[in-house]
Amino acid sequence: MAKTKSQRPKKKKPPAPEPVAEPEVQPETPPTPPLVFEWQERKDFNLIPRHLLEQIEERDPMQSPERIYRMAPALAADPLTYLYFTVNDRHLVSGFLWVTIDPFLEVLWINGLAFDKDVTAVAGNGMARTSVVSQCTDFLKKNFLYDENTPMKIMTIVMRDKSFEHLGWTEHSRKIMEI
Repeated sequence: MAKTKSQRPKKKKPPAPEPVAEPEVQPETPPTPPLVFEWQERKDFNLIPRHLLEQIEERDPMQSPERIYRMAPALAADPLTYLYFTVNDRHLVSGFLWVTIDPFLEVLWINGLAFDKDVTAVAGNGMARTSVVSQCTDFLKKNFLYDENTPMKIMTIVMRDKSFEHLGWTEHSRKIMEI
């Protein structure tokens, strides 16, 4: 006896395929632009924002903002003192470099170097400090020469010497003493 339509087992419909979610396409992160500073020389220490001087004070309590602002006229009058600024796109000071020439030791002393955190955050992952220090030393080597071809020695006092050693800085034979 032949089965009628109603007696035949009903075929199960195959389940509808689940929609396949398309993988999210992440926009490519553009490469981080290299830090490039355009230095402007000025002789006005009062242009240095307080928060940048506070970074210097963290490393050397003798260089408090109040003391630097108080000594600003004398520092600016010194012909062997140079002060450079870099500004951001809003024309605000975003970093400074303060150096003094010691003609007897034939050395260029970096007295202060500080940048806004948003400037140094551009490089990220610890590369910012390396990039900042490298660019500053390159700038100084090009602009302060003994003669036509020989850059002056560059010295600074640091708290973390290891962070400078991998940039080619070496410990000087002279030691700083105090009483």
